[in-house]
Amino acid sequence: MKNISKFLLLSLFVFVAAGCEQDFLDVAATDSIEESTFWESETQARSYMYGLYMYMFPGYSAPSTTTTMYEAGQFLIRYQSLDYVKYNAAFNDDWAMVKQYDLYIDPATTSSNWSNFYKKIRLTNYAIANAHRLPSNAKHWEGVARFFRAAYYCDMTFLYGDVPYFDEVSGLADAGDMANYCKARTPRTTIDDEVIKDFQYAMNNCAAADGYCQVNKYVAAAMASRMMLREGTFLKYVVKDETNAKKCLAFAKEAAEFVINSGVYSIAPDFNAIFTSDNLESNPEVIMARAYATGQLLHSTLAVCYNYGAISEPNNGASKSLAEAFLGSNGLPIVTNYDADKSAMPKTAAAFFANRDPRLALTIRPRFAWEGSDQGGLRSVTSGFMYNKFFNDAWLTDGTDLTQSQYKAINNITDAPCVRYAEVLLNYIETIYELQLLGQGSMTQADLDKTINAIRDREGIKMPHVTLAGDHFEVGGVAVNDPKRATIEAADVANGGTYTTDAILWEIRRERRVELAYEGTRYDDLKRWGKLNYCWNTVNPDITYGAYMDPADPSATTYAGRIGAGQFENFVKACPDADLRSKPDTKYYLTPLPSDQVVFYEKHGYTLAQNPGF
Repeated sequence: MKNISKFLLLSLFVFVAAGCEQDFLDVAATDSIEESTFWESETQARSYMYGLYMYMFPGYSAPSTTTTMYEAGQFLIRYQSLDYVKYNAAFNDDWAMVKQYDLYIDPATTSSNWSNFYKKIRLTNYAIANAHRLPSNAKHWEGVARFFRAAYYCDMTFLYGDVPYFDEVSGLADAGDMANYCKARTPRTTIDDEVIKDFQYAMNNCAAADGYCQVNKYVAAAMASRMMLREGTFLKYVVKDETNAKKCLAFAKEAAEFVINSGVYSIAPDFNAIFTSDNLESNPEVIMARAYATGQLLHSTLAVCYNYGAISEPNNGASKSLAEAFLGSNGLPIVTNYDADKSAMPKTAAAFFANRDPRLALTIRPRFAWEGSDQGGLRSVTSGFMYNKFFNDAWLTDGTDLTQSQYKAINNITDAPCVRYAEVLLNYIETIYELQLLGQGSMTQADLDKTINAIRDREGIKMPHVTLAGDHFEVGGVAVNDPKRATIEAADVANGGTYTTDAILWEIRRERRVELAYEGTRYDDLKRWGKLNYCWNTVNPDITYGAYMDPADPSATTYAGRIGAGQFENFVKACPDADLRSKPDTKYYLTPLPSDQVVFYEKHGYTLAQNPGF
């Protein structure tokens, strides 16, 4: 049954995707999807909507859209950056890159991204205008279309800032109406108002359930909690607009509560199974998934975490920064290299992974996977920290036949959890505290208990609860005070950062980081917090390093000249000095508008203002 449903879903997606690639500048609404006879059934509406799904819920990507196995296994990556391998996947502090790419986007290369957004927005506008013609459930389908329009505009404003806003088909389709087509950029806060209306409509009118991998009212609400938290914090920390930040954060809170209060979802008992199951349809935590099936749609994420076989990719592993972000099993930060006394620093894999948050060993394989060392067929990486979140290590010993094709190369069929309940809980608690910082309400212990503490109560995790104690958290009566916070935040402010993260916010953000590691959120999080400096060695040197290496380890010969000194003595240096990135340029908090669009406006006597610095 699962394969049949996947076949129908994937076939419909291919059909619609093929029919929706015409340029939105063309004056045409005459293909088979947009004829007046099309909107006669829900089957037609459903097939039309599939053309909107892939960008918003890409899951584990797909090899048909990539050229290498590495790109086909980019975890839960979002296509928000133009070069998602370099920027969205790699431009964050979770990776110890063997080469640290600078954040650079050329205005001459952004045209296809821009036009693809507007193609999809045109499709949503057409659906909104025609959904009323359906003989049944018209409001549901209008709600689905409004959800996608809201989501696409959220991503556009997060990338570009102000953009021309169109809510009618004619504004995009009629190339002869240049005054309408060549609109000036609409303020992002005005677009936020329209986005909130669309999200609200979807939450109120979409069905509560419409089948596996389908948008419903809770998918809309969960995504609204993600996107409006993102917008609200970006407005607060980057744009410095607290008034509109409050508006967006208040709606993010409302959307998260909508999901929480429904009682439909809960924390799944098995953390690893969320990322390693062939079918997530019955998983209580998965709000939205992307399905994969043999012969229909495949990926390589599982193989990336296991063993490529003959195909390889840059040996980028997890960073020291991420590995040390996981708390000890006592709920307190671990001893780090920032302490004057390093005698307690764990120097072996057994010592490093012992007495830690269990999510660490479910995210990074609990062994030092040095290049040149015998990993028994498993992958190795330069940093020694091999990510394994999307592979079930129990398969190595439980008799699973890993020679089957589904475990190899670009043949993986595990379903991708695109939106899950744990994220909604983390969105909620962060929103509550951000509103408190803006003088609107206050966070309570009850809020912590139904969010962070509920996530920590997951079977197999069972981390200690945090309690609210004035301006900090406590665990068992002991203050949670990470020495890295003071060091990194001081370096950030000394190098252009505009604020210092307080102790509570640091821990809320830490919980988000470790729970959602490698799920495609970290780059967006750093950007919306105004903390891209965390990706710079001067502020956060841990991104350059991996695990501690005993000089007597036989693998040390592979790392000649790549061992740290001073406070990083004996830590593997994944990235050589020559390949360290430059300070992130603040202009890249916004993506440049495509230069060909700016020129197009000019040729027709209009102005499309470029973002500052480009």
